[in-house]
Amino acid sequence: MQIRPVPVTLSALTVLAVASGAVLVVAELPDAAATTGTALEVLVAGAGLVLAWLIAVKAPRNPVPLALATIAALATATPAVEDWGASADTTDPWPGADIASPLVQAIWPLQLVGFGLLLLTFPAAPLGRRFARRVLVAGGAGTVLILIGNWGTRADAEFTGWRVPVAITGLALLVTALLLATVDLVRRSRRTGAAERAQARWLLLATGCVLVLMVLSWLTVPDVVPPEVGYASFLVTLYVLVPTAVAVAVIRYDLFDIERLLSDTVAVVATSAVAAVVWAASVVLVHEAVRDAAGLETGAAAFLTALALVPTYRRAHRWSGATFDRERTVLLAAVRAFAADVHQGVREPEDVQEVLREVLRDPGLRVGLAVPGQPRLVDPSGRATDLRADVVLRAGSARIGVVELGRVSARRRRLAQEAARHCWSAFESARLRAGLRVALEEVEASRERLNVAASTERRKLERDLHDGAQQALVAIGMRLRSAQAGLATDTAEHADIETAITQLAGTVEELRRISQGVRPSRLDDGLGPALEVLRDSSPVPLVLRVDEQVNRDGLDETVAQAAYYVVAEAVANALKHAHATEVVVEIAVRDGRLAIVVRDDGIGGVNPEHTPTALRDRVDPLGGSITVTSPSGVGTTIEAVL
Repeated sequence: MQIRPVPVTLSALTVLAVASGAVLVVAELPDAAATTGTALEVLVAGAGLVLAWLIAVKAPRNPVPLALATIAALATATPAVEDWGASADTTDPWPGADIASPLVQAIWPLQLVGFGLLLLTFPAAPLGRRFARRVLVAGGAGTVLILIGNWGTRADAEFTGWRVPVAITGLALLVTALLLATVDLVRRSRRTGAAERAQARWLLLATGCVLVLMVLSWLTVPDVVPPEVGYASFLVTLYVLVPTAVAVAVIRYDLFDIERLLSDTVAVVATSAVAAVVWAASVVLVHEAVRDAAGLETGAAAFLTALALVPTYRRAHRWSGATFDRERTVLLAAVRAFAADVHQGVREPEDVQEVLREVLRDPGLRVGLAVPGQPRLVDPSGRATDLRADVVLRAGSARIGVVELGRVSARRRRLAQEAARHCWSAFESARLRAGLRVALEEVEASRERLNVAASTERRKLERDLHDGAQQALVAIGMRLRSAQAGLATDTAEHADIETAITQLAGTVEELRRISQGVRPSRLDDGLGPALEVLRDSSPVPLVLRVDEQVNRDGLDETVAQAAYYVVAEAVANALKHAHATEVVVEIAVRDGRLAIVVRDDGIGGVNPEHTPTALRDRVDPLGGSITVTSPSGVGTTIEAVL
């Protein structure tokens, strides 16, 4: 059976920690208070063992659990050996106390071994690397030299002679090894990806808290905060917070926004330090200036500290954000700049998708807008879409948009949520504009359907007039003519019938005129031939250019009818008002639309904003556009697109 080294080593370190803890607790008996305090310290130190086993289960090949277990085991084993050796000077020495006695002042460097291993292996680096081996050799040599220099000493008076340079050399090597291990961690985190950098920040945050609490434990005021409290806080942070941060970094590094947490922590610590300096300086200066005003220095110090607190925190927060959370700082600055540009009208709110893609470095990101009255989301261009709601943006209880990430993680989701919240106005404007476009498209489509229906009804009316009333009147006229043939031409009856026939002929002609006014019958052969008839009847030269595609492919009946009337109205206006001597008409198909240009050489001077209503009424129902260009003395050009 193959033996797995990590579980075996963990088991051995766990046994060592438990045995050492038991020794420490037993050594304090029968003093109940001391026993309780020691037991609590052992439990605090043992928290790292629990986290080490948790990481080992989740990541069996990761060497970090061994480092955490080493920290916990040596945290109890080192003081246990010291108590064991110190018992040699008592009246009731422990068995073998003479063996451990020389280690009482020399064994303390072993407590740093686990931290060195943690720096070299975190978050998942092997110890077999060349650089790691060199650091281990330097740290081991330094530990051995410290052991030799302090071997057998029991007081400062014995630490003299050759021991001093040996111990100092060993301490220098040990500190150098720890610094090199720290440099190795920073270098590896910079060379790797975003995940490794986030993991390194977890350890950096915990280590920073340890250093701050260590300094605070040295600076505790006995009358306010007892030294035991400061030291206990330091121990809890060292043996609980650091392993917890390491476990979170290895298992779920994106559980919290570590960059923001680290940035805020540094800002608070820096602000607190500045506030403490301002307070102390204020107290000293005011006390020196006004010696007789008892208590004045406290109030003045509080006032000055309050004045410095807000600007100091703002500057510290900006600095810490730019240093420890640069990605978020740059991202929010770009989003705020975009929101300001949208507010000033420099950029379009529909650019929000491209901006989020750029700042989040996620080309697969997509934005969906909740348009009022629409069951589905639409993209910024107005097309319906279905998205996964990784980020939901709301206005009160109403959903105004969603963001689908191309690459999903807890941190990316948090950044996207914050970025979207800072450009909320762009989302709101884009969705309202999209809703307006959808509504306009529906209105135009409805208007086009109504125009087509009206054209269909006109054609039906034309057929009904031609096939119904007109044919019936013609038949009546023929019957009257037949009856008239049997009468003498000089009779009154013959004259009455002739009058009736004449009236019927006029009625038929009027019906014909009405039916042709509903739809020009000349369009039966197509738009081109109908315009040729219009050209031939024009009193001035009319140049007609019709694209072959118009006659070859044919046109929709509604479009053809509207085009005919646009040309007829434009030509009529040129003849009536422009005093033109020549008119040019061009018809072509461009990008699936019918383009009409009517140009004359008349007097011009038409106000482009006063397009004839008759032309607009023909073009607008088809969702088209019309423009008029009419410089004075040059002529008029009317361009319509259907």
